[in-house]
Amino acid sequence: MNLCIDIGNTALKFGLFNENELLQQGKSLDELKVVDVSKVNVAILSSVVPQHPVNEWLNSNGIPFIPLSHSLLLPFSIAYTTPETLGTDRIAAVAGAMKRFPKKNCLVITAGSCITYNLVSDNAMFVGGAISPGINMRFKALHQFTAQLPLVAVEQKAEVQWIGHNTQSSIETGVYRAVLNEIEGFILQFEADFENLNILICGGDAPFLVSHLKNNIFATPSLILEGLNYILQLNANKLS
Repeated sequence: MNLCIDIGNTALKFGLFNENELLQQGKSLDELKVVDVSKVNVAILSSVVPQHPVNEWLNSNGIPFIPLSHSLLLPFSIAYTTPETLGTDRIAAVAGAMKRFPKKNCLVITAGSCITYNLVSDNAMFVGGAISPGINMRFKALHQFTAQLPLVAVEQKAEVQWIGHNTQSSIETGVYRAVLNEIEGFILQFEADFENLNILICGGDAPFLVSHLKNNIFATPSLILEGLNYILQLNANKLS
């Protein structure tokens, strides 16, 4: 079985795959530590943290693993002037999109600490995209870089107002509406440039965003894990 681990700026996620079937997943190091390691053949690790306890856990359990990087065999080529700076979460998300929609134009949106926009073309080329602050980062920035604005917590609101009637609701309206308008604007631009575009979104804020976006978007919670598994399958010979 394949163990796929994604360590982001704020969260850890892992998935245990039998070929392409996701059998088990979790969202913490404690959950990972109860995985039956005797069933794990190989692992792949995507991490934005240089040194993480997961590395030690993998080594102590004798699990061979591949750190994800742009230099691995990928299901797409990279038209990025600095591929070494391309986030591994973006690489994995694009690989997951290609597994679901091979030879199709795809816009992959990740909505976590940051919001990223990643365009892969129907000829398997990662064209590029954009990076902007995520919802929580925007709330924190308004608090940290002003003298009096309060820190507002992220809420999965069923309805987002257009007009705030006090300071807190004005901040909520500003942040949520800015993010939603931004995403819709990017989608419109990409749709104008790429025909028959499939739009996928993943990340912690994805369920909230999908519920408020008008576009036809595939909500794909396990997309990064699926992409990691795909890349691991392509590179398993490196561990033999």
